[in-house]
Amino acid sequence: MNKRRMLDRLTMGVLIVTVAMLACYALIYVAPDLPLNPLRPIPMERVMELGPVPSPTPTVPPTWTWTPPPATPTLRNTPTPEFTETPRPSRTPTIIPSPTTDPRIPTRSPFKFTATTPVLRSDPYGAACGNWGGIGGQVIDIDGSPLKGASVVGWGGPVPEQEKKVFISG
Repeated sequence: MNKRRMLDRLTMGVLIVTVAMLACYALIYVAPDLPLNPLRPIPMERVMELGPVPSPTPTVPPTWTWTPPPATPTLRNTPTPEFTETPRPSRTPTIIPSPTTDPRIPTRSPFKFTATTPVLRSDPYGAACGNWGGIGGQVIDIDGSPLKGASVVGWGGPVPEQEKKVFISG
């Protein structure tokens, strides 16, 4: 029972402190210049206000007098357009530019095989080799069918001085 009574008193203390804090925040919100506020606003300098300035003596604008319009209107010079003959279209020889090759179409290689853009993809079989990586590719003929038995030379790797190796496709 003693422990429960102590927890009740602690709870009441926390509630009283919470209400006191809310009251402090409300006071700061209503009157920010109180010494309770740790971040008081910077006081603005008061600008001296001038009294009324004497205005100049009012003047009346000159009165408008009516002028009658002239009895006969004056004629203005309006130029008459001169008609000119429109030139007829003629057959002018033009140079037709030769069609440019489409950059999307690859040019034929002078070699027996043409390199294509490599396709990168992950190991579809999920080999449990850890961080192993390799290079794979296909050797295809002009018709697009796979070509077996072609020799492919590869070199490079983690050591730049690594010797060339010959691989057989298929």
